[in-house]
Amino acid sequence: MRASFAALCRTFAALTALSLLCLAEAAAAQETPSPGPAYIPSVEGAPSEDLARSLADLAETFRLRDRPPGSRLLLERRARADLPAMEKLLRAEGFLKARLDVAVRTKERPWQVVFRLDPGPAFLLGRVAASLAPDGPRDVDLPLPAELGLQPGERFTARKVLDAEEILLRLLGERGYPFPARAGRRVVADHATHTVDVDLAVNPGPRAAFGDTAFRGLAGSDAAHVRSLLPWKPGQPYDLRLLEAARSALYGSGLFSYVEVAPATALDPDGRLPIRVGVTERLPRTVRAGLEYTTDFGPGVKLGWDHRNLLGNGEKLGLSLTYNEYIQKLSGDLRKPHFLRDDQNLALHGEAGNERTDAYVLALADTSASLERRLLRQVTASLGLGYRVSRVEDKKLDTEDDFGHAYVPAGLMGDWRDDVLDPGSGATFSVLGAPYADTLGNPNSFFKYRASGTGYLGLLEDKRAVLALRGSWGQIWGPSRDNIPADLRFYAGGGGSVRGYAYQTAGNMIDDEPVGGKSLGEVSGEIRLKVTEDFGIVPFLDGGSTYEGFLPETGEEFYWGAGLGLRYYTTVGPIRLDVGFPLNPRSSDDPFQVYGSLGQSF
Repeated sequence: MRASFAALCRTFAALTALSLLCLAEAAAAQETPSPGPAYIPSVEGAPSEDLARSLADLAETFRLRDRPPGSRLLLERRARADLPAMEKLLRAEGFLKARLDVAVRTKERPWQVVFRLDPGPAFLLGRVAASLAPDGPRDVDLPLPAELGLQPGERFTARKVLDAEEILLRLLGERGYPFPARAGRRVVADHATHTVDVDLAVNPGPRAAFGDTAFRGLAGSDAAHVRSLLPWKPGQPYDLRLLEAARSALYGSGLFSYVEVAPATALDPDGRLPIRVGVTERLPRTVRAGLEYTTDFGPGVKLGWDHRNLLGNGEKLGLSLTYNEYIQKLSGDLRKPHFLRDDQNLALHGEAGNERTDAYVLALADTSASLERRLLRQVTASLGLGYRVSRVEDKKLDTEDDFGHAYVPAGLMGDWRDDVLDPGSGATFSVLGAPYADTLGNPNSFFKYRASGTGYLGLLEDKRAVLALRGSWGQIWGPSRDNIPADLRFYAGGGGSVRGYAYQTAGNMIDDEPVGGKSLGEVSGEIRLKVTEDFGIVPFLDGGSTYEGFLPETGEEFYWGAGLGLRYYTTVGPIRLDVGFPLNPRSSDDPFQVYGSLGQSF
């Protein structure tokens, strides 16, 4: 009996060891599976490449192509498991009679997994209507089908119907109904006529007007001023678009880092809708300090100080100092919003300093006041009055004169850029000009203007490739070039003009020194390529020149410069470093120029 028990124990131990060994081998096999045969998946018969791509994006057969299963049976099982989701997509895209099958072809190497599609006819939209819920108000004018993006005769898709519901609710929100709700959706397919009828039911809810507005988070800002930024008045019919406009206006004031504009969830006893506005105020003061280097001016420093809410009504005061070997300038700007009317600002400007270039030596004091009025959302006009006192030494004419010019600056500006420091789409234009009249007896009154424009086209998503173009043209009407103060003539060349040429040298020259001109033409183009999330390169081509007369004359030179830039992208905008080379250099031109700054070149 004792021997039998010992034999039983030995047998049990052997079986236990064998089981553990099998489990270990199975675990090892799971950790290092043997790769199955390679395969290539494809979709045949799709009516468009976009649809074929969408079907492929749904299928694990495509996503797991680098992890093939171990046998033909497992591969076919994987492919067939993708069919229900793909068929659902086909129905959502309007192919309600589509037939889809899959075949695994093992005679080819690598194996082929082919999803074979017979799409059948594309179903079209038939009758389209929006209706009111039985328990809702009856005196409501509902949008027409075309306003919802559902046009009978177009191809039916589920996305169009879902989008139409969102549009329907939004349009009711824009027409005075703050609480619209879906009340049903009826979509019926007629397989005989290959059409789909759609009926969207909605309950508009009560019609309302704006009620009182309550603010939360105001500290240093005046509540009356913030209230004046809101685009509605109590009692005005409710409009969802005005809430969105209020967010933009409050953000655009520069006073707030966070803005929330939300309607209440119920009407007040008077049938009006209260609005809640929550804000987080930005720190009112900002100090800036930066170093720069360009071949034009050498090393330099820029300092700045801003106050965004000087008197509590959104008044913005900015002071800046520029100091390098050639320019020493202090300037200040004060902008008071909503001056005399809601769409108008008062802008005050003053500056004083010295500038020394190859063309002139300047000592200047300048002050001006302008009214800026918004004509359209992105278009602003301005008109002002200014006075500048200057002493100008004209190096080429070997003269030194004092001037006291009264001038009337006027402008028209538009800006549709998506980002000021790093635009990826949109455009800008500006036309700025002013008549100048000397008050110190010099016979040199004149009118000067300059028109400029930029355009930006995204070539790839996420600003990975952007084509940027710029053009500028300016003229001075009045006396000859030499009777216009040297600092008020046009000059071309430098980091903001024709890169590759030294500051002010891409134009009229006498004895290899710039003299400026009465007219100016400039063009620029560059392709902004984002190589990584942090770095990019920018090949560029610039052209420009100044001319002695009001118009260029035959044979006058147009100067071209080209080069390559490096961009380092930060949260506040790109830092740029450009190296430009003159393409038609003169003996006095340097072989290259270097420029650096925050933000794109234009």
